[in-house]
Amino acid sequence: MMLPEENINRLMNIALTGLLWRAPEHLQELSSVCKSQEGDVYSYGIILQEILLRDLPYCMNDFMEAKTIVTRVQSRESPSFRPLIPTRYNDMLYTKMMLSCWNDEPKYRPTFTEVLQTIKKINGGKSVAEQLKRGEPVTAELFDQVTIFFSDIVGFTNLASESKPLEIVNLLNDLYTCFDHIIDCHDVYKVETIGDSYMVVSGLPKRNGISHAGQIANMSLDLLSDMSHFEIKHSPEKQLQLRIGIHTGSCVAGVVGLKMPRYCLFGDTVNTASRMESSGLERGWTSMKGKGCLFTYFLNGREGFTKSLPDLNKAACLEEHDFK
Repeated sequence: MMLPEENINRLMNIALTGLLWRAPEHLQELSSVCKSQEGDVYSYGIILQEILLRDLPYCMNDFMEAKTIVTRVQSRESPSFRPLIPTRYNDMLYTKMMLSCWNDEPKYRPTFTEVLQTIKKINGGKSVAEQLKRGEPVTAELFDQVTIFFSDIVGFTNLASESKPLEIVNLLNDLYTCFDHIIDCHDVYKVETIGDSYMVVSGLPKRNGISHAGQIANMSLDLLSDMSHFEIKHSPEKQLQLRIGIHTGSCVAGVVGLKMPRYCLFGDTVNTASRMESSGLERGWTSMKGKGCLFTYFLNGREGFTKSLPDLNKAACLEEHDFK
């Protein structure tokens, strides 16, 4: 029984995904297993990109197929083809170390000893990875003022029940690719994505004075505007809607877990932002679980903002009928 060409290409792409971490000099002979210290440093550089962007290798390259990526790295183009990194990270010592690990010439890549020295310099002589390997807890940090953003998709449960699993995966890939491009234009930090939920913060881990609320507000308006013309490929007749909640206050941030460590936020600000999101279109005096009644507001725009935004009346109708 012969597989359709589409399935063959998909299987080939999955197989080639494992080569995204392989150094260009070792991609010359795919049939053999090539090892070198310099090649390991290159692979580590790709991992550094995953850590920086909290996403898969080459995630900023518009979800290019693995075959295309591997071919371009293998051909050793000039300039070298590597993962795209948002310009706001350009001046970071971390980014410079990562780029040096990607050097096309193996002899110009740093050794792991030099990498460790750089990491210690970045962390002020400390290394979170070393603490975790020793089974030691990582000290949490208090941030006096941050702004936290939560969002989810209105009617996602119904949409998922009416769709194939792969269609939902593709939808979330398209959606979060759009999101990631937008947040790269603002001074914000993506904390995590779980299913259709998206959590972003401004004011940590890098403090930014009093600009955190404005950064999150501007990002939210850009996201809402893009949702006005976002297309669900497998169901283009439906309009995607986001439910968003924002709150400002203090919180504690730290790494939780040893086997699978995660950078998490804790505190009343996190809970309130989450409840602002779950309260949907209720604004004014709004009952919040565990908080009583709080006076809440809509963000309708800003001076000079000319992009289109969703119609709140249509959004209310959509939320009420939950995609039906």
